[in-house]
Amino acid sequence: MTTPASKTFAALIKSHNLAANAVLLSAWERSASDEALQALVSRRGKAEHAVVLDRWDQLPASQREIVLSGRDKLTGALRDAVLAENPRLFVIACDIIEQTTCYELISTLLTLAENPDHPHSEHATKLVLLLADRLSESLLKSNDELQRDPESLRSQVVDSLERSIVRFRNHQRAELVEAYVLMCKSTHGMLLSILNDPLHMCFRSVSQLLATGNHPAVISHLLELLQTEPAPGSVLGAICHRNDRPFLAELLTLHERNDNPLLGRNLKRLLSFAWLNSPSFRLSLFDEHDQPRLVKLLLATGVKKGSAQLVLTLQ
Repeated sequence: MTTPASKTFAALIKSHNLAANAVLLSAWERSASDEALQALVSRRGKAEHAVVLDRWDQLPASQREIVLSGRDKLTGALRDAVLAENPRLFVIACDIIEQTTCYELISTLLTLAENPDHPHSEHATKLVLLLADRLSESLLKSNDELQRDPESLRSQVVDSLERSIVRFRNHQRAELVEAYVLMCKSTHGMLLSILNDPLHMCFRSVSQLLATGNHPAVISHLLELLQTEPAPGSVLGAICHRNDRPFLAELLTLHERNDNPLLGRNLKRLLSFAWLNSPSFRLSLFDEHDQPRLVKLLLATGVKKGSAQLVLTLQ
């Protein structure tokens, strides 16, 4: 049943009069009702939303959920709270940004992350990397989860992170480089520029990430770049360096299902593998399905056919 109050709140939500925000805030402060708060966060109003954020610690769980549901309208107030010189409001804003995955505020967080003298720099850096991690996985799994245009969102975030890469000499934040690598496409110009230039200021960070990182985006970069012409030498080096079974399993699957001639040519450039040179490596460690696939992969590479390691493998 629709109550008179409900009708009033519905009318205020639709109103173009900015005074409606003050009316809703007053109604919520007097009654603390869920309905009044829902109406308030359904409208844009930074000043009123700032009051809500300031009282976040005192809100019951039900009203916190209401606030989180109004994420799109709260962006302005969240941005101001992040940039404010108020540690408590900063923590509250970051908590909400993390829970609602407010990717649109990554560029604002980068402003703090890139300033090593800012008291919130470390916190902002960690949050940028966490958001990049989540967004990257969402893009790899299902675009439906985002409820926003995925490629537009990716482009927006990558643009911000790319500018941060340019300023790496100033902030020296390897986490921001990692965030960029997780977000960009394998063929992104900046990534290829880094991978093809050993003197680039981010070359070491990116190469190390490709050689040791387990994030799906990192694995995807290696496998996709292995099918380009020519694959950067740093990518081949990272593949040869990796000693983890999950990546090897992905590489075996790629070789088995892909007849791309570019892949074949790049495999010939792989002259050794860390796992192959391990004293504990034996073909018997792999199951019956993987053993023949592993042998076929090795025969397709540039590993010397007469090497002791390969002879032991084939036995």
